[in-house]
Amino acid sequence: MPSVITKPVEFVKSLQALTRRRRCFIHIISQDVWVNHIFPVLHIEDILRVRRTCKHLFRLTHEPIIWKNILLELQFPMPALRPSLSWSNPRVNHEIEQIVSRAISLDFNFRSAPTRVLNQDRLYASYQHTDVKIMPGGRHVFACFADRSGFRRGFVLYDMDNSRYRTYMTVARVETHSNPIDFEAKYVLHEGRYGIMVSYIQRKFTGSNPDGFHPDDFTADLDVDIDWPANVVYTCCTQFLDLDQMEQIVDPFTITPLNELPLGGCCEEISSLQDDHPLSNPSLFTWKGAVHLCLQEGAGSLIFQDLTSEDREVVRMTPKKDLGSDWEIRRLDIRAFRVLPTEVTCDIMVVLTVNQVFIDTQLEVEANYVELYQIPLSGHQNLIYSKACVELDAGCSVMRYRISEPTTYFYQDAGVDHPEVLQHPRCGPVPVSIYAEVFKPRGIHHYTVWPNHVVTRFTDPERPTAYLSYDLRYLNSQSVRKVEKAFLPLVLPGCERAIVLISDVNDRTDRPKISQIRRYVSPGVPNEEYPKVDYEDAIPSPLRKPRLPIPMMVYDTIARVHPDLKKPLEENGLIGSSWDETSGRLALIVETDRGHEIFLVALSHFRKGDIKDRFDYNDSISMNLW
Repeated sequence: MPSVITKPVEFVKSLQALTRRRRCFIHIISQDVWVNHIFPVLHIEDILRVRRTCKHLFRLTHEPIIWKNILLELQFPMPALRPSLSWSNPRVNHEIEQIVSRAISLDFNFRSAPTRVLNQDRLYASYQHTDVKIMPGGRHVFACFADRSGFRRGFVLYDMDNSRYRTYMTVARVETHSNPIDFEAKYVLHEGRYGIMVSYIQRKFTGSNPDGFHPDDFTADLDVDIDWPANVVYTCCTQFLDLDQMEQIVDPFTITPLNELPLGGCCEEISSLQDDHPLSNPSLFTWKGAVHLCLQEGAGSLIFQDLTSEDREVVRMTPKKDLGSDWEIRRLDIRAFRVLPTEVTCDIMVVLTVNQVFIDTQLEVEANYVELYQIPLSGHQNLIYSKACVELDAGCSVMRYRISEPTTYFYQDAGVDHPEVLQHPRCGPVPVSIYAEVFKPRGIHHYTVWPNHVVTRFTDPERPTAYLSYDLRYLNSQSVRKVEKAFLPLVLPGCERAIVLISDVNDRTDRPKISQIRRYVSPGVPNEEYPKVDYEDAIPSPLRKPRLPIPMMVYDTIARVHPDLKKPLEENGLIGSSWDETSGRLALIVETDRGHEIFLVALSHFRKGDIKDRFDYNDSISMNLW
């Protein structure tokens, strides 16, 4: 049959004009109307449902301004955001949605029964990892390493959620002369620059090393008496890593090749402190715009150093609890401490073990106390006195005390572009938790110290600031969890969420074999004298589904642990561990057939967003916060 179409090109154009669908009425609405009027009245579940309708709304619901408004009203505990995170920076603004989704899923998973492992990654390198540290938020992970020959040692910084690649990326590598011990890192503002301040302890022999010996061959546990073959010098090193340079390395729009960016160029040495006495437990904190270092010297002394002016002083504790003039303090040991900086004062919470002897009969009495001191950061004072004192675990034999680090809700002088919503904790006052690993009777004792008061300054009603001050009057015992006699607990502390690793009681090595991984949720019961503050009803929730209550089983086993992790933990033991309760990431160093590997266990849903394509549209169909 001959064709009746004489002009096929014009026929195709007319056919396309007839079959072309009109633009949907949803697309006629301007983006300002969606962002300013429609999305603010929707719940998070509704926004996720709208996202799945079309690609236009999919891209629109990823705008950071929407999730910024949700972040202002969210009532869940939020991580201490790094200073480089800003609303207007296109490199990192896609992380705001990740912060919200992880906080919601983590809170839902921890309050569910059972708590499950939702994701697991492996971090492998041709090193022997000795320690690991997860920064708040879970993006940056430090790992201390030593090569197989034992000549090269140091630490590596990994970026786990970079927008350039779908996997982790090495950002910095710093070599040291011995293994870093008691590695500590914190986001700080140092001399007008945002970065990460790291501090660690190193050991070396005075003079030449004895034949066949190296300081790293001996344990780092100060409770073990070591017969050193030579005199040992302890060095506390403090270094600063610039966040701007690290952001440039992981920036997907940079034109500088990665091989031209030095991995150690963003690291700067700040101070180095040497001492003949054992140094341990370095702690970094910021007070009145200056970064300070606090570390333990020996058994009963603390060293405070201003990293800006390099002023330092050694102080000794004077316990407030005294049995009388007929008793003599024979030994005083610092078991744990935590610095609590506020806007007005800078206090330190210390757990002490005091051994007192009755002079006439030589009767010995040993007791554990938690005391609160005020740090003398101005002026030279070698002796500080306790402000308050409470006895802990009377009649119990405690192996270790662990104090959680208080969550930082704001950064001073961070600027208008930084998320200042964290100035006020929307979930209410967050306590400081004290965990006691008790040997006899076997178990875990948990205490909380609640803030003394919350003074709200209504300079801006939409963004009130909170002033918190901790007081031992509001110390309260939360729970006592018993452990079977054949096992020992190892607590990874957190203010409201903790991880408990169960090991064999007969395993006395540096690599205890782990049989179970359990989670602990704080009951959150305040002291009877503590004023009742209900924050959940004061602010409307952006979630349609209500927040789950605290579970009846606050101490339970974590389900769905992968066999690739469970088997080496039971057979080869645990080398190092770290826990970040704000992001729900747990890092465990184990030895497998491939060598030392770092397993990153995630207890919250998260997916890495690629800034190049602004997330994959096909993957969004199965996205679920819970």
